[in-house]
Amino acid sequence: MIKDTLNYDFNLEKSFDYSTLGIDESIKHITGFIANMWQIHPFGDGNTRTTAVFAIKYLRSLGFNVTITLFADNSRYFRNALVRANYADIQNGIYEDRSFLEKFFRNLILFYFVLSVFIQTAIDRIGFKRLNK
Repeated sequence: MIKDTLNYDFNLEKSFDYSTLGIDESIKHITGFIANMWQIHPFGDGNTRTTAVFAIKYLRSLGFNVTITLFADNSRYFRNALVRANYADIQNGIYEDRSFLEKFFRNLILFYFVLSVFIQTAIDRIGFKRLNK
């Protein structure tokens, strides 16, 4: 069952086209994908740490230059945001809420985006030329 669920989610993500989305819509989609990955919970222990490492690697594959720092410094928030993104108790009026996880990813992605723009602007102003690969 775990393998089938992972295959389903990965296949959906592989066919997803980010090129038609702005940054806000991309962050919302990434939030949903990562929340779904965590919900599968394949391990007895370490699911949140594994999800954090996966998220970093996945975001890097999408071109975002993120590191483990925000995850490490805010591990409790990240875990609680994952729980809140997946927890519902409809009988008591509690529904899944991905806003906390979305805020986490928004801060993560936009921080590194703004930082890279800031660094490149500083480099451009002091006259260093970009090194193209």
